[in-house]
Amino acid sequence: MMTAVDGTAKRLLGVALVVVGLAADVVGILGNVNSWGATNHVVLATPPGPASPSTAPSTTTSPPSNGTTTTTTSATGETPTAFLDALAAAIRSGDVNFMLSRLNPAVVTRYGEAQCRAFLPSLTDVTAQFTVKQVGTPAPFNWATDANTPKARSTIVPNTLTIAVDDVLRGRTTAATVHVTKVGDHYTWFTNCGNPIGP
Repeated sequence: MMTAVDGTAKRLLGVALVVVGLAADVVGILGNVNSWGATNHVVLATPPGPASPSTAPSTTTSPPSNGTTTTTTSATGETPTAFLDALAAAIRSGDVNFMLSRLNPAVVTRYGEAQCRAFLPSLTDVTAQFTVKQVGTPAPFNWATDANTPKARSTIVPNTLTIAVDDVLRGRTTAATVHVTKVGDHYTWFTNCGNPIGP
């Protein structure tokens, strides 16, 4: 029988793997944690060159008057690196609105917006940071979660970038793999928000 403490411990470990993306079972940002699972196929290329100052997207994090924090990034010419910088800023400040607005539509379909909104605050980490080492070319990504459970799911997401990063989580730096997919004019990310909805 799983206690609330066990569930909390598993969720915290899952959160760590969301960002860290360790081992071959990492999917997107979350890997295999007990009953959570993932399959990852890494295709890496050379890292992108630096953006010129005139085309580099900007990222800002500012506290609005209502006490919440808002992270914004200019979508014009957004690069994967600029997006991961903005995502890390949102994780550091607990900007749930940014994290939620940039979830890949497959994540929201699988878990529902309400469950993701409730889950995302648990990712807040004042040390969060991604240092991009290599960016792959766009390719289909098999986003699989909840392996070894009745709710195991797998979705092929086209045109997804596999990115090798040095990830800082809870003050610890780890080599990791993350996946981002461009939707419209901005990049989106993947995480496991809890229990898949539906049958």
